[in-house]
Amino acid sequence: MTDGYQATATLRQMGVTAPILALTGNALMDDQQRFIAAGANAVLTKPLTRPILQAALIEHTAWRPG
Repeated sequence: MTDGYQATATLRQMGVTAPILALTGNALMDDQQRFIAAGANAVLTKPLTRPILQAALIEHTAWRPG
């Protein structure tokens, strides 16, 4: 079984350059830093709202609403 940290690191090791937005229920700074160290571009925490998701997508991708 792979957790989100391992999955992120594996994707980066495979050469994936697409943005990775991690989603976690744990808001602890240590966990967020682990995701960033593994290669995530951003860490979002639950509960996730539409405005927060949209802001992250705008910041890290070419996606735009509408």
